[in-house]
Amino acid sequence: MKQKHLAPSFPDASILKPALRLLDAERSWLGLTKTSRLILSTLFLPETAAALPLGIPLEAIGNAMRKHYQAKDEIFETAENPLQLAELPDALGCRFAVLLRRAEKRQSKAKGHGVWQPTVAAVALEIVRTEWSRFMTRLYGIACPWDAEYVHEARVALRRLRAALRVFRKDLPPLSEVMAARLCDISAALGCVRDVDVFLEFLRDYSETAPVEQNVFLQGLRTSVVHKRQRVLRALLTLLDSEECHTFFSDFNCWMSLSSPMSRRLAPVAAEALDKKLLTTRCFPRDLRGAPMEQLHLLRIACKKARYTAEFFVPYCGERYAVESARMERMQNLLGQVHDADVFLEVIEAYYRRHSAGAEIAFQTLENYLTESRVKVLEEATQEWKNAHEGWAKEVRSIRSGKVCWQ
Repeated sequence: MKQKHLAPSFPDASILKPALRLLDAERSWLGLTKTSRLILSTLFLPETAAALPLGIPLEAIGNAMRKHYQAKDEIFETAENPLQLAELPDALGCRFAVLLRRAEKRQSKAKGHGVWQPTVAAVALEIVRTEWSRFMTRLYGIACPWDAEYVHEARVALRRLRAALRVFRKDLPPLSEVMAARLCDISAALGCVRDVDVFLEFLRDYSETAPVEQNVFLQGLRTSVVHKRQRVLRALLTLLDSEECHTFFSDFNCWMSLSSPMSRRLAPVAAEALDKKLLTTRCFPRDLRGAPMEQLHLLRIACKKARYTAEFFVPYCGERYAVESARMERMQNLLGQVHDADVFLEVIEAYYRRHSAGAEIAFQTLENYLTESRVKVLEEATQEWKNAHEGWAKEVRSIRSGKVCWQ
């Protein structure tokens, strides 16, 4: 028996065929944007489509389709291809996903105006959700005593999340002071554990080649640091298992579902955010060899913030952001090694004065090793910093001459 074709229940159903034809056409991203607006506005939610910015997310289309295609048994037949309404969301969604990936590749190579970009709010929310997911999926392994990477990865994810909240604060829903303070508390607790892990890793590597006569001093130092890790890890786990923290986790998940207060164009916001961070780094002297420890630490933090800011925009805004991200990452890593040496020297000296007054040779040998390593790395950082300034000057000259035009 031939199955009866029922009239579809959505308005202006006749537009489905040209909409499908548009989807099947290999068009520019601007064309895809018009297509997505056409589908939303004519098939399901005119008021929603009018409110959405250009570059409607794929999930918005899929959700709208699934919400409005409830009649499982209805069939709509175009001139060329019968489609069951229950299958239509997946059919359109899969095709749209393929074209979306192709359009993203075109976008990364395209120059000039007319290239589609998502709104700042869309980018911000995607970054926040990604980093929050990374953080939450690392929590289960934090208590693992033989693998410190869970703590490290959770800390990095939370650090990037907090950086995104600062960079995109105008384009995200307001974050309460309580939630901001809870993020700070968790980040600080993770930092305490991570700092100890970095020192333990250094001691392990150093002990492999250290003279035998230093073993007693190094073993005592390591035991002291292991006990400290147990204390700070216990404090971290207590914090994460507290009622306040569980409430915060729930509240933050709800916060991510709130609508954004505004929707700005990405390109000018990205340029302003990166320029602001880079301006902070350029306030530091070019020759870092005589800089005090505190100043080097502040420069490292400034480079880290500039790096995160650039990384946020790399997928959307072109070559300049990738260049600055790599440049700031190199500086951050070198200055991080200098900072580690400074901290290690303080920890070792404090332990020596309290527990190992008779181990002068072992202490002096380790102190000399760290001091020499610090000098060498600081020299590399100074050269890298000079290269960065020269690179910025060259870019300015190129832009003024019209040879380079960053996206």
